[in-house]
Amino acid sequence: MNYLGSVLPMPRRFLGMGRPTSAFFPDQRRHEHERQIPFSQFGNFSDSDQFASGPALGQAKEDSWAEKHKMRRAAMVKELKLSPDKAKDFNAVGDKYAKDRQEIAARLKKSQAELQNALAAATPDDAKLKDLVAAIRADQEKMAKSFQSQKDEDLALMTPVQQGRYLMLLHKKMKQE
Repeated sequence: MNYLGSVLPMPRRFLGMGRPTSAFFPDQRRHEHERQIPFSQFGNFSDSDQFASGPALGQAKEDSWAEKHKMRRAAMVKELKLSPDKAKDFNAVGDKYAKDRQEIAARLKKSQAELQNALAAATPDDAKLKDLVAAIRADQEKMAKSFQSQKDEDLALMTPVQQGRYLMLLHKKMKQE
């Protein structure tokens, strides 16, 4: 017999512990936001012929990406409190680099698919693999330089306070992804 009495598994409420909280289950809270889907993602489905007259699947994906990009940039403009002329310049910089990155991403996707096919071959061609790896690495470097150049141009448009806010917003965005 132990010091708790004859009934070993006593209910938690008798031990003064209450209900278990997220402190006992830390993973429960960390992934809570992933289960919540904002209602705005479902869109407006009042038009029944909306699906039949819509664009092709690839075009819709590209349009939704462009729309999300513009919405993110608009939210950043608001949080950074940029003046209208600075906001216009800020959005122009973002659009310029976004277009370049779309092209780089398309090349990367194509090269990676080719690399996957080349690796799946019974006897992979070393020269082809070497060329594909070089192309992928070059495009990855171009992508990284694109982000860095955009960040430099964005920061040049801002005051020191806005620069600090911008860097914190980028940090927050990277933590979320």
